[in-house]
Amino acid sequence: MRRQLEYKTKWYASRLIVAPRNYPSTKMCSGCGGVKEEMQLDERVFNCEVCGLTIDRDLNAAINLANYYYYGTASSAGRACLMREVTVPLGRCPQVKQEERTGLDR
Repeated sequence: MRRQLEYKTKWYASRLIVAPRNYPSTKMCSGCGGVKEEMQLDERVFNCEVCGLTIDRDLNAAINLANYYYYGTASSAGRACLMREVTVPLGRCPQVKQEERTGLDR
């Protein structure tokens, strides 16, 4: 899959950002940044013991990966920006300038 993405990226002159293999996108709370020690594969809802956030597991991971894209790491500024309203479509964060969003919109 990664090989395919790399060649498509070169083909379309775009940029591929790859999060490290050990990046805890699923185990990290997109609201406060707390990281769970364990999360079973059959858990479909993420419940944060730190801040009490309850969110779909896949949406939580997607927000964390979007933050990784915007900020290089899931910084607290990025989490706060994307979690202020879960209804804000990814890539449409009001604190991110239009020029910074163009890579995700392709």
